[in-house]
Amino acid sequence: MSLQNLLYLEEPQANAVITAVQRWCADNGCEIGSPTGDQALSLAVRLAKYADGGPPDLLGALTREMASVAPCARPGAVMIAEDEALIALDLEWQLEESGYETASFRTCTEARQWLADNTPTFAVLDVLLKDGPCIELAEALVAHDIPFIVSSVLQHEDLPAPFRNGISVPKPCEPAQLSAAFKRCVRPQLQVDGA
Repeated sequence: MSLQNLLYLEEPQANAVITAVQRWCADNGCEIGSPTGDQALSLAVRLAKYADGGPPDLLGALTREMASVAPCARPGAVMIAEDEALIALDLEWQLEESGYETASFRTCTEARQWLADNTPTFAVLDVLLKDGPCIELAEALVAHDIPFIVSSVLQHEDLPAPFRNGISVPKPCEPAQLSAAFKRCVRPQLQVDGA
């Protein structure tokens, strides 16, 4: 229904709506065809249609409107399973600077217990925590289709099988490389015109 609403807009308005919604979805880690993406598209069409040609900053207006009508659209916490305190703090800092909440765990048991009641946006895992290898945790993430990053000194091909479903980064990892991995988890296959 939302896409049909684009037919009632002038071409420049429709292009502005599509661009704003693509950008909003990319920034908020959702797909345009998802329920949240559909809601953003409907709001953007309404903003463009009923505001004398649309507000000059359609993306800003859409962001404000979505924040008021869909507070639950915000991404969930990022699960960090890392037993080295300094590395865990660095991950938390980088993620929080990017606008994410974090939930950090030093043992696989704690992380699995948290995962039983929560769905993270994505996870960052070390292969070995205080209570042993996190194979069951990686398997649970794969089973629930939750993207994850594996921070390890091991090469990707040397990782235990469940970990090969994640995005491998070296340990320690450069901030730019880690940031790129975060974006791949949030937007794994996002196709945006001009990107």
